[in-house]
Amino acid sequence: MTKLASKSVRCGSCRASSEHTVLLSTNAFGSPDLDLRPPGMERSTMDTWLQLCPKCGYCAPDLSQPPPDPAVLRSEVYRAALRAAEFPELARRFLAFAVAAGPSDPATAALAYLQAAWVCDDAGQPEQAVESRRQSAAWFRRCKPFAATSHGAVMGAILVDVLRRSGQFAEASSECQAALASPGATGVIRKVLEFQQRLIGGSDAGPHSLSECE
Repeated sequence: MTKLASKSVRCGSCRASSEHTVLLSTNAFGSPDLDLRPPGMERSTMDTWLQLCPKCGYCAPDLSQPPPDPAVLRSEVYRAALRAAEFPELARRFLAFAVAAGPSDPATAALAYLQAAWVCDDAGQPEQAVESRRQSAAWFRRCKPFAATSHGAVMGAILVDVLRRSGQFAEASSECQAALASPGATGVIRKVLEFQQRLIGGSDAGPHSLSECE
């Protein structure tokens, strides 16, 4: 069961207070997607994952925490992300958060762009979803080389899915081979990558779940 609450939060950037819905608890029933998008109830909580200050436009998981680099919030690229009318409002939050995170944390930026793609998927906006995934892939590339661990193999597997879902099949195939060669690619991760190989071979850019790899 998902439990939500309303909370007044003081912005860590401009100090203005605003009301936000916060997630107290949720459940995940079913299988995640290959990019680890959660299933069931947790999937429907994305609008609580980031808080946006209505006064200054600061966007963060916890708005009360000060921004790592306040100057980014004033940059044109950050403001443009918040104004990108072709994207759903929720997706714009993830795009802005990705811009802010990118310089110091490429992995967080990559995930935020991917989450923007999830929102676009749900909104029936495939072109924006592809654009977001291409941005996500660009930031995942900046995280390379991935560690020779299970965590590194998971990152490689997510990059493969991001590339496949955005129609970049040649690069997806190359990254899949590289991920399979990682010492961390064992068990479920290896099954996922082998399944990805089949999907890439069939030029399948659609969503698939982990349960399909069993």
